[in-house]
Amino acid sequence: MARQLENDLGIRFGETTADGRFGLEWASCLGMCDQGPALLVNDRVYTGVTPEQVHVIIDECKSTFGAHAREAVHS
Repeated sequence: MARQLENDLGIRFGETTADGRFGLEWASCLGMCDQGPALLVNDRVYTGVTPEQVHVIIDECKSTFGAHAREAVHS
């Protein structure tokens, strides 16, 4: 899943996309061991994530947070 995130976003963990919309950071614990693998995007937790779902989650984030993220980058 981590490799899929890096590939889909074009960045590595510890980096942020050029447009500032996405960053990848490791988390030691989300408290979701029984539902992992899990992702935390802002305040939303995604559980039972597979590499195949990563692209869908990224697209969902782009549509949900897209306008807000672009606004924050340009202000």
